[in-house]
Amino acid sequence: MTGTRSAPAARACRQGAQMQSAPWTVRVAALFKQDSPKTKKRVEQDRVAEPIDSAVSSPGAYLALGLLYTIAAVPAIVAPQAAADFLFGAAQPHDTQFEQLFRIFAAGNLSAATASLAIKYGAKDGALGDSVYKRLEAALIAFATVSALLQTTTSAQPDSVLTFPSFWASFAIMGLTVAIAWGGFGKTGYGLSLKRYGPLPILKKVQDDTVGLGNTAAGSSGLVAKLYAALTFAFAGAGASYLLLSEETLAGVLGGVQGAESLFLWRAIGGAVLTLVPAVAYSLKEAAENDDLGEAPYKVLNFGLAGAGALHLAVLLPTQLAGAGGFLTPVVLGTWVLATAVAGGNLLVSSRK
Repeated sequence: MTGTRSAPAARACRQGAQMQSAPWTVRVAALFKQDSPKTKKRVEQDRVAEPIDSAVSSPGAYLALGLLYTIAAVPAIVAPQAAADFLFGAAQPHDTQFEQLFRIFAAGNLSAATASLAIKYGAKDGALGDSVYKRLEAALIAFATVSALLQTTTSAQPDSVLTFPSFWASFAIMGLTVAIAWGGFGKTGYGLSLKRYGPLPILKKVQDDTVGLGNTAAGSSGLVAKLYAALTFAFAGAGASYLLLSEETLAGVLGGVQGAESLFLWRAIGGAVLTLVPAVAYSLKEAAENDDLGEAPYKVLNFGLAGAGALHLAVLLPTQLAGAGGFLTPVVLGTWVLATAVAGGNLLVSSRK
C-alpha cells in the first residue's frame, strides 16, 4: 500500500529535486547560506552579549553622555581660569588667551552633548540604524579618538603641559564616548560585535556623505539645504587646518600664539570642528531636504550649532572690533555668524510649528 506524503514532505522532495537539477553554482551558493558551526557560535555569542549591548546603546546611556559633556562645558565657559588650573596646573602661567580659547573649546563639548542627546531619540525609537544616527555616532567616535590621540601625544612630551588628573579624566570620558557610540553604531541583529564593525563602515559613511554634498551643491535643493552643505565644507576645512597648521591658524584667528597650552587647546578645538560640527551640519542639510527640521532630534542639533556659534561670536566679535585678531578672523567670524543665523533661524521657525 502506497501512503500519501504529507505536504511538508512533498515540498521538501520538490525542493530537493529542484536543487539537484539546478546549476552547480546555485548549489554551491546554497551551501554557503547554511549556518556553519562558526556562524552559529558567533550568533550565540551575540545573544549572550545582547543585554550589555542594549545597556550601552540605550537612551539612558546617550542621555548620560550628553549631560556629561554639558557639565564639562560649564567650567570652560564660566570659570576658564579654574578650568586652566585643572587642565594645566595652577603653577602654569595663565594668560588672557586662555579665556578666549576655553570658551571656544566649550563649543566642542556642547556639540558632543547635543549629538548625544539627538541620538537618544533614535535609541528610544529603535532607529539607530537610520543614516543620521549612524553619522552622529561615527562623529562621536572620531571626535573621541582624535582627542585621545592628542592627549596621548601631548602627555608623551618631556615638557607635557597636561596634569595627571586632567589626562586620565579626559581619557575616561573619551573611552566612554567610544564605548557608547560604537555600541550604537555596530548594533544590528543581536547587537555589537567589534570584530565585525571596524573603521570601514565609518569610512564608507564619510564617502557617501561627500557624494551627498556634491549632489546638494549641483542639484535643486533649497537655499537652507545649500547653506548647511556650505557650512559642512567650511567646518571640515577649518578643523583640518586647525590641526595641521596650528600655529599659523591660531595666530591668524586670535592674533598670536601664547604658549604650548594655547596650541593644545587650539588643536582640541580643531578636532571638534573637523569631526562633530560637519556631521551636525550635514545632518541638518538632510533634514532640510526632507522637510524634517521640525523633528525633535534636529531641533536639538540646531540648538547645539547655534549655541556653538554664540560661543564663537562671544570671543571673535570683540577680537575683531578691537583689531586684535589676525587675517583669518573675519573669515572664521563670518562662517560662525552664518552658522548661528541659519541654525538659530530654523530653530525658531520649527519651534513655532
